[in-house]
Amino acid sequence: TSYLCGSMCVARMNLNDLSHPDYKNRGVRVYKYFNGSFSQPGIGGYDTAILPNPGSYAHVIFNTYLNRFVMASQYDQDGIQTLQLFVSKIEGKCESALTSWESLGECRMVRPYARYPRLVNADGESDQYMDKSGWLYYVIKVPGIKGEEKPRLARRTIEFNK
Repeated sequence: TSYLCGSMCVARMNLNDLSHPDYKNRGVRVYKYFNGSFSQPGIGGYDTAILPNPGSYAHVIFNTYLNRFVMASQYDQDGIQTLQLFVSKIEGKCESALTSWESLGECRMVRPYARYPRLVNADGESDQYMDKSGWLYYVIKVPGIKGEEKPRLARRTIEFNK
């Protein structure tokens, strides 16, 4: 069986609409990305996948060394957990860079339940930007004393090359 293996799609809204007094109708101000533009309504509209493979729980960070956005996501198929890395096809901090991605590779996890990947810079001070190297954090579950599973934070170094 598959778990968390759907297509990754995006939507956007104006930040001012988060505090709009008409709380019940805020969803109509959200627009989904579809066929090259944010043109579909957030409720009921169509959407277009932005990644070449399925993924979930994505985290995006700007890489100053590559001058591109980098995304970490997870994919779980039949109990095999994969943490995936993607890089934006377009350089710079522009909106179109967030909708066009290519794979940098993947890390298959022998242990199941590696979840919630997060990229952090080498100093451990920011999850908004990083340089040539940094950290990939994720949560794993390890067996407890009475058979229950205990979550643990794990990390591995990550380095980017041009």
